[in-house]
Amino acid sequence: MTRVAWLTAVTVLSATACQKPETPAETASRIERESAAARTAIEAQNARFAQFMAAGEADSMASMYTEDADVLAPNAPPVRGREAISGMFSGMGGTGSFTLTLTTESVVANGPHAIESGRYTMTFAPGPDSPPGMTASADTGKYLAHWRDDDGQWRMAHDMWSSNLPPQPAPEPGPDT
Repeated sequence: MTRVAWLTAVTVLSATACQKPETPAETASRIERESAAARTAIEAQNARFAQFMAAGEADSMASMYTEDADVLAPNAPPVRGREAISGMFSGMGGTGSFTLTLTTESVVANGPHAIESGRYTMTFAPGPDSPPGMTASADTGKYLAHWRDDDGQWRMAHDMWSSNLPPQPAPEPGPDT
């Protein structure tokens, strides 16, 4: 190591070592500021997500997730990765149209990570290419999302939701079963 590089490294380490750690009050204040800023950005992202869902834009919806994101939908296996998430949303879009409202209840952010909890309402109207017998429906529920600052944009890294409605009864066995 050259003398200049060594002196630079010592200077940087000395400056870092001389910094006082945050007090608990300073940490709480910083987290409060970061949470408020993240909430504003996340609520804007949620509005975009609802618009993309209404338009059936699966790729746009998937772009709001990190490359390695996990979607943990109810009654389904986990979906991992932006490409697979786009495929999941594409499959949904071909059946009809959705209207989604997301309501953020809380956001706690610390550096590049934020956790959002909220509730949703969603309606579905079957489209002309829907399977026979598919009917309109409505749902309400809650969600939890882990957001990550991804090059200056908040994207979901983990997305999980569940309905407030009771499970649907199993269909009656048909004559072929």
